[in-house]
Amino acid sequence: MLVANALHVGDSATTDELWSITSIVAVTTAALTVTMFVADIVSHMAVHSRSMTGLEWRHAIRSALSPLLIGVLPVGLLVLGLVAGFPAHTTLSVAMTGVSVALGLVGWLAVRRSGATRLRRIVMLSILVVLSLGVVGSQILAHA
Repeated sequence: MLVANALHVGDSATTDELWSITSIVAVTTAALTVTMFVADIVSHMAVHSRSMTGLEWRHAIRSALSPLLIGVLPVGLLVLGLVAGFPAHTTLSVAMTGVSVALGLVGWLAVRRSGATRLRRIVMLSILVVLSLGVVGSQILAHA
């Protein structure tokens, strides 16, 4: 989403367009958070044929908050760029870099906690990087 907006607006974007992009990212992040929570509840009920226990509810909430934690960074960077008066392209580029770093950190933490051997962790992280580059590449091709 940030890639597409960065390609379309360039440095000619108005402040209103950047605020619009910021609100789209914020709403999308909130929607992903709610969607993940609902998906956890539905999948749990489908697999176990029962409602969640207290511990399972906490796990579902914690899992659902991950998009929110990652989404706060680009929204914060976009707002900072708007308030500071940075050019649109710079603001969007910094936000995209922030998201990439945050996702990389989350992937690294997940792989690190997997308990796999060092070689398998390197392979898993490499696969995550390749998939992420594929997503960004497909967005660039779709909006070019």
